[in-house]
Amino acid sequence: TQFDAGTLQNVATSTGALAINSLTTQVPVVETGWTSSTVAASASLTLSRPPNVEAGDLLLILVGNDDNTATAQWDDISLRPTGFSMINEAGNNTPDTHVAAFYRIADGTEGATTSVPAQSADNYWGFYLRVTGASTTNPINVIGSDYAVNNLTDHPIPSVTTTASNTLAFYMLAGDNVGTAPFSVSGTGWSESAEATINTGGTWGTRSMLTPGATGVATVTMSVSDGASAFQFAVNPATPFGTIMSPEVDFD
Repeated sequence: TQFDAGTLQNVATSTGALAINSLTTQVPVVETGWTSSTVAASASLTLSRPPNVEAGDLLLILVGNDDNTATAQWDDISLRPTGFSMINEAGNNTPDTHVAAFYRIADGTEGATTSVPAQSADNYWGFYLRVTGASTTNPINVIGSDYAVNNLTDHPIPSVTTTASNTLAFYMLAGDNVGTAPFSVSGTGWSESAEATINTGGTWGTRSMLTPGATGVATVTMSVSDGASAFQFAVNPATPFGTIMSPEVDFD
């Protein structure tokens, strides 16, 4: 039997005791084996499902391109991978880049590959991640403001403020051309996870947030001065449970 942690306490009677093991949440984990893909001058990108996906896992798709218009490249209607919901889209004709993130909770119906349509045919990159230990009912804790700036080497992606303990914060950024990579990131607790290049550049990384609060600016340094679009978001941990440790108790 399971109970929401914190709602029950150990119980003692004249004939026995009921011990409730209270568990704490853990920071969600991006599992190894995430996949990536790139394609030149295309309005569609195909990504392979990461290995070992199980029901209840949080699946994330992170994409970017070098479209030079103000038209949003992805949305939560038709310009998204089937079965996924959009977290955010950022970018315009100032940096000449766009980025977006999508999520779904795995249920066993995911295909071996998924297609991510975009508004325009551009140089296009993406990542497909499996995250364990995330909430299955409310996976996204907070979404940050859009960042879209031209002609900088150091791009400070605005901080977000998380509202729960043990969240996992993400940043993602698209640089305007292939020369923007390789990238690096600075800022307390932030680390880069991966990069992609296809006549444009993209990168993402994470920070574990053990307590609620500001994630801090993630400053991504590019190899050349150019435009970039970016944002941060954070993932909620799974709901913790307490378990009965001594179930055979006589309360009569």
